[in-house]
Amino acid sequence: KPIPEYPERIGLITRFESDAWFDFKKNAIDKFPFLQLYYTDVFVQGKNAVADIVEGLKLLNEKDLDVIILTRGGGSQEDLAAFDSDEIVRAIAASKIPIISAIGHEKYETIADLVADAVVSTPTAAAKLVITKFEEFLAKAEHLESTIRSLAAKFYQTKLLEISLLEKEFEVDVKNFLIQKFQILDNLENDLRVLPKTILTEYKRKLEILQRELELLSPRRILERGYSVTYKLKDGAILRDTKDVSLEDKIRVRLARGNLKAKVFGIQ
Repeated sequence: KPIPEYPERIGLITRFESDAWFDFKKNAIDKFPFLQLYYTDVFVQGKNAVADIVEGLKLLNEKDLDVIILTRGGGSQEDLAAFDSDEIVRAIAASKIPIISAIGHEKYETIADLVADAVVSTPTAAAKLVITKFEEFLAKAEHLESTIRSLAAKFYQTKLLEISLLEKEFEVDVKNFLIQKFQILDNLENDLRVLPKTILTEYKRKLEILQRELELLSPRRILERGYSVTYKLKDGAILRDTKDVSLEDKIRVRLARGNLKAKVFGIQ
C-alpha cells in the first residue's frame, strides 16, 4: 500500500515514553503540532511482545488513520525475535492502513520488514519519512514569503523614489507659481500708482454730467418753469386726475416758492 504524501492522522506502536517514542515525537509531532498522534503502548520484546503488537495493530486499524508506524530502538537479533513471528507478520499483511517498519536496526532484517509497506532503519527516519512533504511545502511557503517580502520591499522603494521625485517637481511648480503671482502683484502695484489720477479724473467728469442731468430733472427746476404740484389736503395724495377729487374737497398747491390752500368749486 502506498504511504500518503501528507499523513495527518498517525498511529504509533511502541513502548510509551521509550527512546523510540520520544525520537518520533520530537522529529515529527513537535515540528508539526497539527499532526494527530494515536499510539498503543506495547512490549517490543519478550513473551508479551507478540500479543501486544498484534492487539495494537488491530486497535489502530479500527481508527481512521493515514499511516501506522511500528517502531522500537536497536537491539540484538534475539531482542527482535517478536518481529519474525507469524502472528505479527500476518497482522501487518492484513492491515488496511499502510505500515512503516522502523524497528531500529540495520544489521538484521526481520520478516516484518519484508511485509511492511515501507521500511526505515530508525524511529527518527520514520518521522522524517512522514513529514517529508510537509517540510517541502513549508520550504516552498517560506521561499514564497521571502519572494513576496522582497518584491514588496522593491515596490516600496520604487514608490518612495516616485514620491521623492513628485515632491521635487511640486517644489519647482510651487516656486514657479509663486514667482508668477508675485510678478502679477508687482504689475498691479505699478498700475495703481498711475491709475488713481486717471480714474479720479474720469469719475469727476461723470459726476459733473450726472449733476447736470439731475438738475434738469429736479422738481424744483420744473416748478421754476411755472408748473405746480397739487395734493389732497386730507391725506396728502398727489392729484393726477380730476376723478381723484370731489366738489368742496380742500387741496394744497405747491409752487416754486410757497404753497396755496384752496377748495374745489368746480370740476371740468
